[in-house]
Amino acid sequence: MKPTITKEQAKAIESCAMNCGDTYKERLIRGHADDSGDWSGEYAPLNDLDLLTLAAALVNGYEVEKTPEEKVREYFEGVRNSRDERYLAGDIEGKRFHAGALVGICNTLGLLGIKIEGVND
Repeated sequence: MKPTITKEQAKAIESCAMNCGDTYKERLIRGHADDSGDWSGEYAPLNDLDLLTLAAALVNGYEVEKTPEEKVREYFEGVRNSRDERYLAGDIEGKRFHAGALVGICNTLGLLGIKIEGVND
């Protein structure tokens, strides 16, 4: 199973892969086991990973955690697609419901002063 890690943690792993070559996985695991919590600089985000999660990410791959903005954009797109599907199916009430949800999302973001590209930009 692929663990979910932050973008910063993924960037640290990718940086090590570029800088250390083929031995990066072994170096990261040994370094983490020997000095867990002592990463600094660009590798500091790894301090928040436990050894087993790091090992699983290196062996099985990993998913990168979505930002709140990405989650809202994904939700918005899903609601918009549902609205369009309801319209094409001739379900006017369903279309109105989803259209109202889209307005609610945009109004809420506006009240909070948040701009998300592809949603309310």
